[in-house]
Amino acid sequence: MQEKGYGGISAQGIADALNFSKANFFYHVQSKESLLYEIFVETLTFTIKGIETILGRDEPSAQKLRAIVDLYVRLAVERSAVMQVWFKEKGHLTREHASQVGEMERRIGKLLHRFYDDGVKQGAFKAIDTVLATHTMVGMCFSLTRCPNVQDQYPAPPDLIATMQDMVCGALLAGTARTRGRSAPPRHLI
Repeated sequence: MQEKGYGGISAQGIADALNFSKANFFYHVQSKESLLYEIFVETLTFTIKGIETILGRDEPSAQKLRAIVDLYVRLAVERSAVMQVWFKEKGHLTREHASQVGEMERRIGKLLHRFYDDGVKQGAFKAIDTVLATHTMVGMCFSLTRCPNVQDQYPAPPDLIATMQDMVCGALLAGTARTRGRSAPPRHLI
């Protein structure tokens, strides 16, 4: 799917790539769309469990933020093929599957929003719009899927993770780089 796109690959093509017969493919998977759906569900389940584990730790908010960035950078880099399919092919999900995927995505959003809001109340994070802040932490990491050769620019994945952590923390942690003199989000973001 990453190479040819959802529309460019058939069930037979997937079976051939897996060295399965087409019948064996359909024994394990109902359809090409259900395979796409399973890719989404597995990735979202992995992400939810990872975030819940991080948020359940007895650590300062800044350490949790670094751990969340680590999780998302690893998703973007180590599962880059899956993430590229994610961004390109989501529109091919059935209405029911898209609804279920959307619910899982909203669950992640709620976890991250609550985390950020709590961090603002504790004085750990800048008082900026929560949605903008969480899109910053996730979006900066997912931008790596558009730079497939970015790993070649860093000696090791930990260097890449540390760089992304520094960038996200610089943008969101209180006490780093001024927020243009504002202590609250601009009115149009509320």
